Amino acid sequence: MSLPTTAVNPSFSNSARAASGSSASQMVISGRAKIFLSSAIDYSLSQAQMRNVAAIILRRNMGVSMPTIRRKKASEPREFIAELNRAIGDNIRKARLYFEKRGIPADIVPHKTTLNLTKPATMDFNEFKRIVRKSVQPKIGSVLLVSKTTGNVFVCSNKGNRPGKFVLV
Repeated sequence: MSLPTTAVNPSFSNSARAASGSSASQMVISGRAKIFLSSAIDYSLSQAQMRNVAAIILRRNMGVSMPTIRRKKASEPREFIAELNRAIGDNIRKARLYFEKRGIPADIVPHKTTLNLTKPATMDFNEFKRIVRKSVQPKIGSVLLVSKTTGNVFVCSNKGNRPGKFVLV
């Protein structure tokens, strides 16, 4: 489906005229862009903003892709050791079930309050931290989280001046 194209003669500022070398520049835009620009005029955008919008629409219509934000994806699950103080229900077995219900495999380590957690590769680290933070009691609980991959140690305490924040030690 092709949309009709039309020539638009926007009135540019003096600096834009000097840069382009002519008193007026011609832009050819598609019907969608024309509709968008006419609605943008209703919102009284400045001429510079209109040119930026028109340029973006032109790039999209010509098949030029805009840069995308690349997100780092983990290729394999990461393992962590979590030492929980005042876990929910004051029971390490309940804490293990809490993690497993949320998609994080957990094993109880022989030390009394320690779990071996495996963060799935598809899970974001912020989501993982949120789940770990919620696994301890809200007023007095704390977590010591150790990455087996990087060796980083994080402490999260619900007491003190930074409750609920993971601090790199």
